[in-house]
Amino acid sequence: METLEENNINEVSPIIIENFDDLSDEVKQAFLTNVTKAYIQKMSDGTKIDQSNYLKDLSLEELRFIPDQGFIGGTVARRLTLNLNNENNQFNLEDEDLKLFIGVEYNSQDYYIDFGNFIVQKPETENTTDNTSIEALDYMCKFNQKYVDQVTYPCTLAQLAVNVCSQAGVSLGNTDFRNADFIVVNNQFVGGESLRTVLGAIAAIAFSWARIDIDNKVYIDFEKKTTTEEELDNEKYFNLTMASKKFGPLNRIILRNSQVEGENAVVENAASIQQYGLHELVISDNPFAYTQEKRTQLIQAASELLGLEYMPVTSMNSVGYVFLRSNSYIKVKDMQSNYFNTYVFNHTISYNGALLDEIASPALTETETKYTYTSSELERLNRTEIMVDKANQTITEVVEQQDEFQQQLVQVETTLDGIEQQVSNITEYKDNISGITEIHLENAAPTQIVELEIQGNKKYETNLYPRSKCISKFCFIS
Repeated sequence: METLEENNINEVSPIIIENFDDLSDEVKQAFLTNVTKAYIQKMSDGTKIDQSNYLKDLSLEELRFIPDQGFIGGTVARRLTLNLNNENNQFNLEDEDLKLFIGVEYNSQDYYIDFGNFIVQKPETENTTDNTSIEALDYMCKFNQKYVDQVTYPCTLAQLAVNVCSQAGVSLGNTDFRNADFIVVNNQFVGGESLRTVLGAIAAIAFSWARIDIDNKVYIDFEKKTTTEEELDNEKYFNLTMASKKFGPLNRIILRNSQVEGENAVVENAASIQQYGLHELVISDNPFAYTQEKRTQLIQAASELLGLEYMPVTSMNSVGYVFLRSNSYIKVKDMQSNYFNTYVFNHTISYNGALLDEIASPALTETETKYTYTSSELERLNRTEIMVDKANQTITEVVEQQDEFQQQLVQVETTLDGIEQQVSNITEYKDNISGITEIHLENAAPTQIVELEIQGNKKYETNLYPRSKCISKFCFIS
C-alpha cells in the first residue's frame, strides 16, 4: 500500500478544515471551479487511499428527510460508498474505521474538508472484476445497540440525551434543544429498544432531528431559518426539478395519541390557516408524551416552528457544493430568473475524479388531523385518556365527565396481574328549597348516597327522613 508521500498529494502539508464555518469564500469558490481531489484514511494504521492507487470512486449520502415521516425525529446516518481496485484481495476493511477527506487546491495550497469518520458495514468483493464495494456509516451506527437505563430519576431530557450518547461512545454537541429541560420521571424504554430509538424519541419531542456532524458529535438542532446561507444562480447548477408551489407556512403542529381520537395537544396559527390553508405536522405516540398533561406541556416548544416554509425541490444537480450542510437554507435562482428559498434536506456528493452533488428538499405530506384543544377547565370536565406507562408496565384508561350536578369517573388499569376497574359516580344537586314543616327533594337519584346540607334553623333536623325506596342514606352536615 502506498504511503501519503507516494500519492499525488502536494508535499506541502494540506490545511485540514474540521468545521464548515472555517471555509473562506475564496476556498468555497475554488471547490466550484478548480480541480478537486479526495482520499480516505484507515484509522487503524493511517493508510491513505486515493485515485492514484486503489480508489475508483465514492459517494456520500446525507439524508434528513425520511419517507412517510419527514424530517422531524430522524436519526438517519450519513452513508459512504466506495469502489476500490482489489487486486489479489489485498483489502481487509471489515469493521474498519475510515476517515473521508475531500479537497481542492487554491493558491498552491491544498485545502481538505474532514468529513468525519465512517465505520465499514459491508465490504463485498467481486472476484471476476477485482472490485471491492465498501459501505460505511457515520457514528450514528454506534447507536444500534441496546439501551441500558443508567440515569437517576427525575432527570432532564438533556441529561438523558447525554447518557444515551455516552453509552454509544459519542459526544453530544449541544444541550440547548427544545424541551431540553423537560423532566423525565421514569424509564419508558423497557422493551429492549436501541440507543438509536431513544435518541430518535428525544429528537422528535425536541421537534428536530439527531445528526452526526463532521466533528463526529451528535447534534439535535433543526431550526426554522429566515436568512439564507448560500445563493445558487442558474449558472451554478445544470438540472433543477421543483414543485409547482411552496410548502407552508407551517401553521399547525400536533402531538397525538393514536389510540384515542381527539387525544391531541396542539399549537396553531388560526389566522395563517385561514389565509394559506392547513399545513400540518403531526407527531404520534412519542414515549415521553404518554399523558395529555405531558403532551400539553411539551407541545409549547413547537411554536418556534410555526411559519416554516420552503420550496420543495425534487432534484438539483451542481458541481462542487460539498460545503452545504443538511440543514443549510439556500436561495436559488431558477431558469426564468425567479428566486426561491429552500432547505438542503438531502445531499449526495459523488466523486470519480470530479465532484458532483445533488440536492433535494421533499415536501411534508399534507394531512388533516381531527383534534380537541380546549381550555384546561373543559379538559378537566370532560376527559377520555389512555396512559401507557412503560416504566410501571401499566395501561390506564380514564373516562371522566362532569357537569353542574354530577361527576362520573371510570378508570380501568391493566397490569401483569390482571385488569382492575374503578367506577365512581358522585351527584351533587344544588337547589334552594324552603318550607315550614317539610321539604321534598324531587330530583335525588335512587340508590345513591346523598349528602344533605341544611342552613338556617336546624331544630327540626331529627324529623327529616328519606322517602321509602328512594335513597339509601342521608348524611346530615351542620
